Amino acid sequence: EYHNHDFYEIYYFISGEVTYIIEGKSYRLKPGDILLIHNNELHKPIIEHGEIYERIVLWVNPDFLKKQSNKNTNLSLCFESFFPEKTNLLRPSPDMLKKIKNILSNFENAGTGMSYGSNILKNIYIMEYIVYINKAFLESFGDKVEEDIEYNEKINDIIHYINNNLASDL
Repeated sequence: EYHNHDFYEIYYFISGEVTYIIEGKSYRLKPGDILLIHNNELHKPIIEHGEIYERIVLWVNPDFLKKQSNKNTNLSLCFESFFPEKTNLLRPSPDMLKKIKNILSNFENAGTGMSYGSNILKNIYIMEYIVYINKAFLESFGDKVEEDIEYNEKINDIIHYINNNLASDL
């Protein structure tokens, strides 16, 4: 079902047949795609029946990102930026994707071990991951991935109405 939550979501797609719907836009995902979902956005996956579906999802508290940010680096930028052609889909360059995969691998290795400093390393890798997600977001300006995005105007209009009238009796 459609849902939203109090946290941001970074959705890294690994494999399967999935279409992800966010605020009236349908994204046909390819391996290596990253979805950035703001805490107020209605979304849901549509998973092809019988297909293996792999992904890594990180839920991030917006207050955590604000506390970790500074005047030169807004770690919430990739979630909070709004402009007319904004999409939730990132398709990082091969070099950027390699860096992101490496960070996730390092995080997984630190997370499965109980060796000295593994808890600190997990935090470092999460921060590094968020920094590189924002870098990928900034590098994506001007990229066109329109062939894998479908717009549903009716849903778009309904969501726009709800967002503009949240204080009213809907």
